[in-house]
Amino acid sequence: DHKFNVVYLGAMGTANALDTLISAAKIVMDKGIDDIQFTLVGDGPLTEKLKRNAEALRLQNIEFFNSVPKQYVPGVLSHAGCLNFSASDSPLYRYGVSANKLFDYMCSSKPIIFAMNTINDYIKESGGGISIKPGNADQMADAILAIYSMSQEERNQMGAKGRAFVEQNFDIPILTDKLEEVFHS
Repeated sequence: DHKFNVVYLGAMGTANALDTLISAAKIVMDKGIDDIQFTLVGDGPLTEKLKRNAEALRLQNIEFFNSVPKQYVPGVLSHAGCLNFSASDSPLYRYGVSANKLFDYMCSSKPIIFAMNTINDYIKESGGGISIKPGNADQMADAILAIYSMSQEERNQMGAKGRAFVEQNFDIPILTDKLEEVFHS
């Protein structure tokens, strides 16, 4: 359909804090906004629990799909209005994070809602989305509604900033040059 699609793609475990996204879906639904769809693609130890929670909340704006092979990830992401990257608020992330999913998201040129407490917030640094505190469903819903309220051109520009950041900082030739510099210093 032609709804604004908030997509999460990846593992469904404790570290991913998807209960916050489900709570944000409830907030959006309770506001009477019926053209925002939440799509969660993946699996993991909490998949069934998350589905039960969504069902108990009678969420009509959320769908769950099984994992997809890596080659289909860009196609799935291309159907998003924005992407969700959330994590539990763990002291471990204070030291940084380098998640493949985040780079896949940024390469999709879609705005990203980044809910993680880490020193390397590439979304904030790039302007490729909105960074919020982890575990805060109200902030998550507000960020979703902020991106939803943007024009398509504004969303495209935001997503393009994330992609440009990855190309300028994490492309293989650039990483190779950085590694060579480390070896020569």
